[in-house]
Amino acid sequence: MRYLPLKSTNAEEIELGPNPTETTPLKPQIWPHLGLVYMLCASVCFVAMNLTVRAIRVQGDPLPTLQIQFCRGFFGTVITVGLMVWQRLPEPFGEKSIRKWLYFRAVTGFMSVGCSFFAMSYLTVAENTVIQFLSPVLSGLIAYYYLNEPWGMVDILAGLGAFGGVSLIARPWEGDTQTQDDGRLFGMILSLLAAFFAAVTVVAIRKMGNRIHVLHNALYFHAPAILFSLGLTLVVPKSVDPLPWRIPTRLDTWIYMFLAGAFGVCGQLGQAKAFSLDTVARVSNMIYSQAVFAFVAELLFWSIYPHPLTLLGCLIIIGVLVGAARFKSRK
Repeated sequence: MRYLPLKSTNAEEIELGPNPTETTPLKPQIWPHLGLVYMLCASVCFVAMNLTVRAIRVQGDPLPTLQIQFCRGFFGTVITVGLMVWQRLPEPFGEKSIRKWLYFRAVTGFMSVGCSFFAMSYLTVAENTVIQFLSPVLSGLIAYYYLNEPWGMVDILAGLGAFGGVSLIARPWEGDTQTQDDGRLFGMILSLLAAFFAAVTVVAIRKMGNRIHVLHNALYFHAPAILFSLGLTLVVPKSVDPLPWRIPTRLDTWIYMFLAGAFGVCGQLGQAKAFSLDTVARVSNMIYSQAVFAFVAELLFWSIYPHPLTLLGCLIIIGVLVGAARFKSRK
């Protein structure tokens, strides 16, 4: 079964859908890169989601991290279910033939978030960020062996170049000296596992292709976050997440939490569509653009001026991704 996401409420069109390569008049100019465009839009949404979470923490009504994640998952699930009802999807939990892959996607996504969260107890934010951005390289390698997708020298160089740009942005060599040295190795292992599980999740989405409706992908991303945050509340020490759970008292906090869920849904919709249209290697490399969007957003909303090396890293990321896309389109 192939789905046409968010296009029509007609059951026949939802199940079958037209062949997208035959429907757009701009096919010669846009269609070869349409998957990349979807991923860029998804990256903007993911950055917007992170900005709303940051706004909750810095604008006078802070909440514990796990409660923010719980609210993001709750509102995201509510929005996704509402869209599924509006679309009248015949299989609310996904087509039976791919349901095992949806469960697998939920578990690996859960593991990625969990490992990344605990890694922050032993690593600086910069160090964890750099390790996490190994995910696109790992996903391209896994897809090459498991899905027999092309993963040529251009993809490898683009991934390594973008990773170098992210390294200049994060600058782990300027990390916090107060990080626990005795747990540093364990933190790096956790962060590497988080990157690996994120890569496996991407490959699972690509494996399902057009058989998965984009709303199913969003549902299996947000619903596990509810269980994840509640479960960790019972085991995470107060020193890691010291703020108590409480009902927010400010209206803007509720708005930010709702927007976090909404942007998360939009990001998952774009990501799923991108991986159904293009190879894992090409789409995954576009994830590095999130670093660029994040620093632009911080400059616009909080007047945080980037370090000169940050600007250089952003230029490198943009240059290698655009160059790789143009090179691939000429082949």
